[in-house]
Amino acid sequence: MHRSIRRLASLLLLGGVCALVGCRQDESSADRASAKPASAQSELRIASLSPALTRTAVSLGLSQRIVGRTRWCDGIPSTIAIIGDLQEFDAERLVRLAPTDLLVQPPAAGIDPGLRALAARHGWRVHAFPLDGLADIDGMLAALPSAMLDPTTADGAALRARAEAARAAIRTALDARPAAVAQAGPTAILFAIEPPLAFGRGSYLGDIFEALGGVNAVATAGYPAISLEDLYRLAPRTIVLVAGEGSMLKASALDHLELEAVKSGRVVLLVHDEAMRPGPGVPALARALIEALEALGAPDAPDAPDAPDAPDAPDAPDAPDTKEALDGLERERPVPRDDPLGDAR
Repeated sequence: MHRSIRRLASLLLLGGVCALVGCRQDESSADRASAKPASAQSELRIASLSPALTRTAVSLGLSQRIVGRTRWCDGIPSTIAIIGDLQEFDAERLVRLAPTDLLVQPPAAGIDPGLRALAARHGWRVHAFPLDGLADIDGMLAALPSAMLDPTTADGAALRARAEAARAAIRTALDARPAAVAQAGPTAILFAIEPPLAFGRGSYLGDIFEALGGVNAVATAGYPAISLEDLYRLAPRTIVLVAGEGSMLKASALDHLELEAVKSGRVVLLVHDEAMRPGPGVPALARALIEALEALGAPDAPDAPDAPDAPDAPDAPDAPDTKEALDGLERERPVPRDDPLGDAR
């Protein structure tokens, strides 16, 4: 299980934050300009070295044009040839498949020079897109259609319309400000636990959470590995464990930790097909995240301190007996001097 999670993490990190992001963008622009886009969708033969970009192609209606994939790509027939990934690709199989377009999510070090040379030799259009955060996803959806198909053709216009609809759906989904997200407080979003790996600031799911009004407890950019000591120091109010479909990860995996989020029952497991695939699936993933947080409910309010007891009122003096009071008044009454019987008394 842990090996699978680490592998998923490495695939997600293929487009991780690094100092070469600007260079990668310049290179991908040059690659897309090196060959004219196709005039009809039927002319496309797509080989994808990125599970996320494969998912994007499928969502844009291009699944029938995919001829090569990685072993991690899903949503397409398993009979489609596996061509490797960015860490290791099968050059001979790629040449036999004769793709017109190559989809690449470049790693931090950039595209393999051998892959670039192979594409240039055979005239393949290379579409390289980092997918670190929401801005990258939006930029990819804006650029990919016209890079693959001539936008002046019917097929090109239709592809652009589908991409624009996907961009609009993402914006609409992120316009919400659900109470459950705000109530979550500082939240750690983890996609592995040994060691803890987090969606940091500017990451795919980190961007989604913040766009919905949440506070990411992990301020480090990208997908950082954090220690348990870091997790205790961050003291998140809520922890979201993220996994793709089929994962064996459970929310109880953190039960042994003395974290406030654990002790208060504010650890939630988010298992979703789009969790590890940055792309047009943002609306569905955002809804699933909101629902997971809603299931937790609002955090318990701290107990109010008990009000101090009111001091006892002083005892009132006992009221005198009425008869005794009247007798006292009679004894104390003065004798008038003009009373003729006064001396006799």
